[in-house]
Amino acid sequence: MPELSRAASQRAFLDGIVVETLNVKTALFFLAFIPQFIDPSASALVQFIVLGSVCVVLNTTGDVVVVFGAARVRQRFGRLLTVGFGWSLIGLGTYVAVAKMER
Repeated sequence: MPELSRAASQRAFLDGIVVETLNVKTALFFLAFIPQFIDPSASALVQFIVLGSVCVVLNTTGDVVVVFGAARVRQRFGRLLTVGFGWSLIGLGTYVAVAKMER
């Protein structure tokens, strides 16, 4: 698999940020989840921003760990995974073709 250039990687990262920022499901999640943890006696806006930022940092950290782990797995087992998944798809296609014939 070809390596991405630095510019292409940065563009993909920025595209991901824009898509996630404009994603309605993300906004609904924050609007439904975070208010449960806001203290009514303090500034709701500040608490919302702090709690939202903590959530974003934790989610981003988890995503970065998964990406680096997947890259390491790909480096070590890339060819094996490609061949294995290829044979799996061939097997599933054969199963679907045979299952439709039996009806």
